[in-house]
Amino acid sequence: MSEDRLEWVLSPSFLDGLDTLDTDQLRSRRVAAEAEEEAVSYIRRLLQGRLDILRAELRHRHESGSDVAGDLLSQLSAVLSDDHPDQRDTLGTRATRLRVPTDTEPHQQRLDEVVAGSSLDDLEDLPVETLEVYVSRLTEFEQQLSATRRQLFDRIDALRNELAARYKDGRAAVSDLLVERG
Repeated sequence: MSEDRLEWVLSPSFLDGLDTLDTDQLRSRRVAAEAEEEAVSYIRRLLQGRLDILRAELRHRHESGSDVAGDLLSQLSAVLSDDHPDQRDTLGTRATRLRVPTDTEPHQQRLDEVVAGSSLDDLEDLPVETLEVYVSRLTEFEQQLSATRRQLFDRIDALRNELAARYKDGRAAVSDLLVERG
């Protein structure tokens, strides 16, 4: 993902004149929007993992009444499971991709900046106040990524709808998808 491409996909002009674009241009825009959504979703999943770890550590410290780090390693699979009560898909069910997208560097850098470069391997050295600040920052960044993701889904849906309308009324042929492009 490049910041320039993300800016372009999110710009108001990205969806202007869809009915005037040729079908290949529509498909190209759809591919670009899907690639950006995939990158944002990937970073969001990484962020949610970090949030789950930090929240579990804070919960442990609050429950134990101690500032001493807990043994998260033994609980890690439960902390990161999909059954976690803090994990809700607010955008409804979408297909989950099982690959690491290319070019996620800009969002990865922002994610690292949110936790001041901490890889969280120094969790036991972090005071509760720092953990709480990280949770707050990550939560805010997650909300930003979710809003971006919603915008990307809106664009993808608009492009898919235009393509579907073209296939339905004959302006585009499904057989064109089978033609190898060189």
